[in-house]
Amino acid sequence: MHDMNHFAPNPECEQRYSVKQLLFEILRNERRILCFVSELVQTVTVTRNENPMNPVVPGAVLDFVATVTPSGAATSPSDVAWTSSDPTNFPVTQSVGDPSGLTASVTVPAGAVITPPAAAGPTVTCTVTNSDGTIAVGTSSPQPIVAADITAVSVVRSS
Repeated sequence: MHDMNHFAPNPECEQRYSVKQLLFEILRNERRILCFVSELVQTVTVTRNENPMNPVVPGAVLDFVATVTPSGAATSPSDVAWTSSDPTNFPVTQSVGDPSGLTASVTVPAGAVITPPAAAGPTVTCTVTNSDGTIAVGTSSPQPIVAADITAVSVVRSS
């Protein structure tokens, strides 16, 4: 027989209420969660600002830009790291004045080793570390270093 003075809550009702509460919290926070996830950098694409058909020669200064998706994702220089596959002949430096950290330049040293004809050439890589610790990485297309073309010849005639 059931004691009327002792009220025991129905465990099934409590469980349903907990699930209902949980669903309410998820729905209430869904927008905030989606905004947080959409702010994380998913992909990085690295391109050279100059015409890629222009040859890379010793002494050249090349500018690179990293484009992130989603486009609204915010980055700062401390979140971004630039590296080169050949730091001696193709050293990359993050641009100091860029608040996003998504631009960098390469100054090809005057004595840079010319890329052999069958080789692909050096690349630059941009790595973005998101606030949750995940990373997104993008690498430029190969940039072969070629010998500078002779643009003018001066002939001196001696007698």
